Parts: sequence; C-alpha cells; structure tokens
Amino acid sequence: MAESIRLDEVSVFGGKLSFLIPHDWEEDDSDAESNTYMYRRPNADSGWFRVSLNTATVIHERPTDRLKRIWLIST
Repeated sequence: MAESIRLDEVSVFGGKLSFLIPHDWEEDDSDAESNTYMYRRPNADSGWFRVSLNTATVIHERPTDRLKRIWLIST
C-alpha cells in the first residue's frame, strides 16, 4: 500500500499564486525581490521546485491603437 504524503499550501507573491508542496520540503534561497521562490526535499542536491512570476502593467487601449502609436513613434 502506498504511503500518504501530507501536503501544505504555500501562497507567494502577496497571494497571487498558491500551490501545494510536500510537508517536509524546505524553502531555500528564495528571493522575493527577484520574484523567485525555491523549494526542495530535505538534503536534496537536485530536482528543486522553482517558482517565478512575471507580470505586466495593463494598458487600457485597444491593441490596434497601441500598434498605431508604436508605429508612429518608430517612424
């Protein structure tokens, strides 16, 4: 019979991203300023789980208007 693994919920990036990892995993060398979190099994040398988040600012204009503006700036 397979052994049950307890999972813990992790929430990062101010709650923008949540996921489950095994209870015994450790957070390692995470850097919130560089938008990177890393998790690993205890004593693991490889196979780390790395989480990154890339975001963009929303521009409130139609895509065609944006393309026209970019084209006008570049000419």
